[in-house]
Amino acid sequence: MMSAPFSSRPLNTRRGTSLVEVLVVIVVFLVGILAIVQIFPGGFRILNRTRDMSIATNLGRDEIERIKARSNQMPDMILPVDYTWTGSDFLISANANRAPGDLGPVSNSLDEDGNLRDASNNVIGKWGELTGANVVRRVVGESTRVPAPRLLDAADPTSYGGLLVLQFAPVLFNPNYQSLLSVFGNDMYQREGVPERPLRSYEYYLDNDDDPAATISVPADRNLAGITWNYRLTLTAYVGAGVGTEAKTYLDIPVAAAPTANGFQAFSIASFIPDFKGCDPGSVRVSRQFDRVASFTDGNPYEYRVLNGSLGSLLFNPAGYDTTVPQPSGRRTPLLARVSYDVLDWRILREDFRLEDAQPAQKKLALQGLMIVGDAGTDSKPWTGLPFDVPAASGTQRVDLVVMDLDTGGVYLYDRTHPADPNPNGTILNTTPPDPTKSSYTVDQSGGRILFNDFDRDPSNGVQLRLILPGSGNIITVDAGGRSVRALYMARNEWAVQAMKAPSVYARGDTSPGIGQYYVGGSSAFGGIGTRLYFPRADLGSSITVDEVYGVRNGNPVGPLSFSGTLRAISGDPLGLPALDLSTIVDSLDSARFGYAVRGVKGASLSVRVLHNPNKLNLTADSAKNLRALEAWMQGWRRSTTTTYLQRGEN
Repeated sequence: MMSAPFSSRPLNTRRGTSLVEVLVVIVVFLVGILAIVQIFPGGFRILNRTRDMSIATNLGRDEIERIKARSNQMPDMILPVDYTWTGSDFLISANANRAPGDLGPVSNSLDEDGNLRDASNNVIGKWGELTGANVVRRVVGESTRVPAPRLLDAADPTSYGGLLVLQFAPVLFNPNYQSLLSVFGNDMYQREGVPERPLRSYEYYLDNDDDPAATISVPADRNLAGITWNYRLTLTAYVGAGVGTEAKTYLDIPVAAAPTANGFQAFSIASFIPDFKGCDPGSVRVSRQFDRVASFTDGNPYEYRVLNGSLGSLLFNPAGYDTTVPQPSGRRTPLLARVSYDVLDWRILREDFRLEDAQPAQKKLALQGLMIVGDAGTDSKPWTGLPFDVPAASGTQRVDLVVMDLDTGGVYLYDRTHPADPNPNGTILNTTPPDPTKSSYTVDQSGGRILFNDFDRDPSNGVQLRLILPGSGNIITVDAGGRSVRALYMARNEWAVQAMKAPSVYARGDTSPGIGQYYVGGSSAFGGIGTRLYFPRADLGSSITVDEVYGVRNGNPVGPLSFSGTLRAISGDPLGLPALDLSTIVDSLDSARFGYAVRGVKGASLSVRVLHNPNKLNLTADSAKNLRALEAWMQGWRRSTTTTYLQRGEN
């Protein structure tokens, strides 16, 4: 007997899922999926931003460590400046009122080619060179002892000298303008009045400092052989401003003293500075300037050659290393090489490292997404490469990355259009014979990696690279393993790594402080609160130390006390300037005991600010609209600042 079927119900009457129900389920799933998908872009943006801020923090720390390793080259200060054309050169003045957070350009319009223009429609420069980190670019007094001499090129006897590679190169260099790159020695000793005898090499005279007729007198050659001695003058001057005056700091003024029979030459300060009313004597600094020459004169310590102006490679006369400078006390100190210059562009990133001996030798850079010649920039204009010419096997070229040899100041051979081809595993193809015009390295721009190409393809004798020496342009092969090198490149999204440093030493002023000055509140008609020290707006956020503070506490005299703090804008302050408030240690300042209430005011910190902006900028034919678009684009700056206490190392 057959068993009964599982179901005797007709198939066409069984219940199932209708098409409408399926569609409803699909719609519900789609709505849910779309809701989840909407979350991902925001999440990705947060992840990208977190990653970028982590990179920015690491870049800042790495730059701090790089500077610490060269602390003997610490500059006096890094600050924003203004330029006034004199007809033959630039008069450079510090902009004490530009706060560090002000990243905008001073301009009236922005044309569709990316040029900022003034009120007369003259081109000022490209927008990227005058905004962001590049509004603060003047390095003042990068200092070291004149380097020990050595022969850089065995085939060129003129390459014997002391090599100095500037800390924040590439630099803005034009051989026609002496003020842009100023190289000078030790500060000279100031005396008051008018000299009545030939001046010693270490002294100068200042007369009538608080008068428009103020003069400085500097030593001059007495043998009348036609040798001009050059000097560098820096001071804070009081100049006309409407119906009153204002303090303005002028930097790196060149002064040329022709030979005289009496051994000195006097100059009216008003001949250098328009509408000059007087100056702060404590701010006046005079130094002997080094002469820029094509070849050295035997025994002249005040000479240097420019090996590569853009890359900041300078060679000093060998006589400078053994030269000492006399002081009024009778001591003698080593001759210093001090340099003031403009950083070409903080967006040019620099990484110093030692090239490894292992093969394949390579370097992973801090950033990926390197700029490539021909890429569309932030404003969609084609990028033409790093903004300076680099020595090549034949002539010069514009490239997207430079590897510089810090031992010689030369650059490693690189032709981005003819790199040596690496195998997939990272080793170089064994081509025989090697092509002497091929690059010494290959660049993976998207991954941010440099692969160094062993010239002779023989791993047993180290990493052989082709190096173009500065000055002569000779190309040699060197064992690069362990050598100090510097990589220069730019990255997408306007990455910039910028060093910021307040003045090493401050002098007291009697009115609104200029660069390198402080004002004691209530000490003049300028006003202010009596327990506060005021500083220029450009120093906002800087760390300051005061060696000696004398005051009154609970009715009793106190001091000397030391004090340190960070310059802040104090709410409700009548002057509205960054200040140190000393009321935590004294009730009032006391200048009656010694003639001063504070002494030894110094800038104590070095900061590195990292900027980047992932947004894009669309330029049109409407220049006014472009400027508004630029201002809106600048709202997208992302910033990370790393600060450390760092004093200059021993020279």
